[in-house]
Amino acid sequence: METGLYQGNIIAIHISWIFGLIGVFGNIYVIYISIWRYISKEKAKVKLSRVHNFLITNLAIADLFGSVYLLIIASADRYYADHYADIYSCFSNNSCENLTNIWVQTSTCSFSRFLANIATILPAPVTLIIALDRYTAIVLPHNARFHLDMNSVKYE
Repeated sequence: METGLYQGNIIAIHISWIFGLIGVFGNIYVIYISIWRYISKEKAKVKLSRVHNFLITNLAIADLFGSVYLLIIASADRYYADHYADIYSCFSNNSCENLTNIWVQTSTCSFSRFLANIATILPAPVTLIIALDRYTAIVLPHNARFHLDMNSVKYE
C-alpha cells in the first residue's frame, strides 16, 4: 500500500519539488527586480513603467503562493509517507482502513488551501487588467484618460 498525499506517484512528487523550487526562486527574483525598478526609475520615465512593474509584482506574488503551495504539499507527502505507520498505528492493529486523513485536520493544510485559492484566483483579474491596458495603449495611444496610473491600480 502506497502512502503519502501523492500515493507514491513518483512523477507527481518530482514535478512538485522541481516546479516548487524553481517557482520560489524565480518569483522572488522577479519581485526583487520589479521592486528595484519601481524604486530606482527617474520621475520622467516612471508613469507607465511603475504600473506594469506593480501588476507584474502582483502576478509574481500570486505565482509565489502557488509555488509555496507545491512545496508544502510535497513536504507533507514526504512526511506522511515516512510516518504513516506511526501516525495510524497500522502495524500494531493491522487495520488501516476508514481512518480520517490527519493531514486534512492540520493548520498547515488550511494554510496551503488558502495559498492555492489565492494562487488560482488572483492572476485572472491582474492578467485581465494588463491585457486591457495593453489593448488601450495600442488602439488608443493618444487618449490619456484610458491609460492606467498607480492610483487606478492600487486598492486602498
